[in-house]
Amino acid sequence: MDIALDFVIEHFDIIQSRVQGISGTANILNAFARRLTSEEHDEKIDTFVERHGAIFTAAETAVVGAIKENIASSITWSREHLAIVDSWLRLNYGNAANALTASIVLILSIFVTLFNR
Repeated sequence: MDIALDFVIEHFDIIQSRVQGISGTANILNAFARRLTSEEHDEKIDTFVERHGAIFTAAETAVVGAIKENIASSITWSREHLAIVDSWLRLNYGNAANALTASIVLILSIFVTLFNR
């Protein structure tokens, strides 16, 4: 997702001039709306607006506003709830290393069984 966003930020003026229809670039930006969730993404969108905001259509401005709103909501949710959810997952399911180890042991057991037949 970051590579695609970086590409759009870097080449938006070219993309905008070549995409057919009024909503073409708005649709491209809309694809990012629910996937951008971090402070780093927020900074990238700020850079995007600084570079290309002067050429935004009304639809593009609205989509960028929605993206900024979604990022802000995601950051707020993470600050308020992520530690609680992470703690619950660790308590109920252990850490990822345990799951990885168990998966590897299971896969190796299957291979040993298959090759010893």
